[in-house]
Amino acid sequence: MSSEPVQRAPRTGWAALARHGRPPGNGKLVLRMARVIAWAEAEDDNSVPEVAVWLKTEASPTVHHATLFKDLITAGLSLEKTVLASEY
Repeated sequence: MSSEPVQRAPRTGWAALARHGRPPGNGKLVLRMARVIAWAEAEDDNSVPEVAVWLKTEASPTVHHATLFKDLITAGLSLEKTVLASEY
């Protein structure tokens, strides 16, 4: 067990571990996320790679699919393809 929470509690009044990593809101998608969400909601049946290609052609930042997927899930979108009977 780490001694950091024990040492942190008297100092801050909170025994939880300190937050690590980069602060939110400084990524490539912050300024473009509203456009990405609007486009993803308007177009039916998109996949994350399709959204990434659209983003690269429209706004030109290159974003990893996993980052884009995480941000879209956080925004409340689900980009799972609908499997049609004709695709079996």
